[in-house]
Amino acid sequence: MVFAGDGADLFLISAKTDRGLTLFLVPATAERVSVWPIKLYDRAGAADLQLDGCFVPSSARLGMEGEAQASVAWAMDRTSAAFANEAVGLMAALCDMTVDYLKTREQFGQAIGKFQVLQHRAVDMRINLELATSMAMLATVAVSDTNERRRSRDVSAARAAIGKASRIVCQSAIQLHGAIALTDEYPAGDYVKRLTLIERSIGDVRWHLERFAGLSA
Repeated sequence: MVFAGDGADLFLISAKTDRGLTLFLVPATAERVSVWPIKLYDRAGAADLQLDGCFVPSSARLGMEGEAQASVAWAMDRTSAAFANEAVGLMAALCDMTVDYLKTREQFGQAIGKFQVLQHRAVDMRINLELATSMAMLATVAVSDTNERRRSRDVSAARAAIGKASRIVCQSAIQLHGAIALTDEYPAGDYVKRLTLIERSIGDVRWHLERFAGLSA
């Protein structure tokens, strides 16, 4: 599965050669390459890519043969950091949207935001947003770290923490909004879908926790 692959002319493919992991540029129109456009959970475009005995000339190689591992790891960490920051923006929008809803939605003759138990839930959302914001800053700083092990460890720490926080924010937003949050017409549902997809992109919470533990040993 390739993000935005439904509109790509070239694919950057990692493949093992005799010397190790190597990067290749493969045209979407190359022989024995199949591309099926799909829509993801958040309705963003993507593609299922299949290579079945595909051959490319040596000129398609990008960089030195067998030396792509560090580049792939660096790209994964930078993308993870970008996802972390996008998640924080979405969580902030959900928090603001939920607080506004609590101020305007009335039940029993008064705004539901006056009920203390709902205020506590809104505060929990803000607390998790602040935690996620701090961890997103850590990931952003980490991608410039020349120490690969420390960089990947910090990025995975951020992704794991943000993944857990975003789940709490999403669940609270849906519950505090009620059924309206699940409708296609209301934007909260779109934000929740996008956050759910981000949490499972380039490793979910469990994967990043295990990676963090391995790099911290």
